Amino acid sequence: MKLSLDISVRDLQDLAQEGKISVNIENRLVDLHQKQLKNKFGYMNYNNFATSGFLIEEVDRLFSRDIQISGFERTCFSMHFMLDGFLGHKFKNKDISIEGCKNYAGYINLDNLKHVYDKQNLYSKFIMIEVKDKTMLELANKYPDSFSDVYYNYLKGDTFFVNNDSQQTTTPDMLHAISQIRNSWLLGSANDIYRESKILELLSLQLQQGKETIIDINQNGCNSIGEFEKIHEAKRLLLADMNNTPTIPELSRHVGLNECKLKYGFRKVYNQTVFECLYDFKMVLARKLLLDTDKTVLEIAFECGYGDASNFAASFKRKYGVTPKQFRKRA
Repeated sequence: MKLSLDISVRDLQDLAQEGKISVNIENRLVDLHQKQLKNKFGYMNYNNFATSGFLIEEVDRLFSRDIQISGFERTCFSMHFMLDGFLGHKFKNKDISIEGCKNYAGYINLDNLKHVYDKQNLYSKFIMIEVKDKTMLELANKYPDSFSDVYYNYLKGDTFFVNNDSQQTTTPDMLHAISQIRNSWLLGSANDIYRESKILELLSLQLQQGKETIIDINQNGCNSIGEFEKIHEAKRLLLADMNNTPTIPELSRHVGLNECKLKYGFRKVYNQTVFECLYDFKMVLARKLLLDTDKTVLEIAFECGYGDASNFAASFKRKYGVTPKQFRKRA
């Protein structure tokens, strides 16, 4: 029999205070808190760090049964990047799920949200960046052409998502910026300014991606929204497994586009070839693993789809001008 558990944010806090869930807190900086929750329901790692204008929350978790989390006490405009796994949102009138390598930005009215849910034994890893109220106003005043519509929708107080509810594919540039945000504490006293600049870069990439979607559908070689979605699906399949990447003929068969349309569409939608897209993604992933993990260069090479360390090192040096070992020493 499949069991499920309904739990509130307040419940999680109470269980921690009562000692029913172990909580470890590690302070890397004054504004950084890390909590690890483990019990028979699974585990959850939670990090948050704040700047004057933003709150960054990083979560990875895996539950041994279906979990529904409710009781959220605040909401604001936020940018949500699903790095791996699955997360669902149950609204009064619909369900919205987001999977790995996707992102969205928007505002959720808590009156419309029933709960957020995780599925049994499905890993979930995401980073969410909340924009504080005063920062929303500052952005609207400073960048009226690109942000005024977003701010107007935010003021209305209704649930809305940038880009008409559509989830966007998280690009290598976005992953690179996320990695820089996560490691900005290494800069010491300069980290706050640097972190905020990278958050604004991420927001700009999200807003621009929505505009490019409109342009690409109507002007850049996709004859229909269906074809455009097939190009997106091809990219998702291409980047899903670095050790089992499909060939162009295999991608073509999977998404139902002939090879010429697939290659042409890739260039028009992403401004790069299929190979360039895969290579860039591998290099961004390699940078992230070198910065964020203690894995050996050989382990990272395998995770990035290379059969040996020498080929990986040559590819990395061609992209960044240094070998992986040199890059890690300088980081």
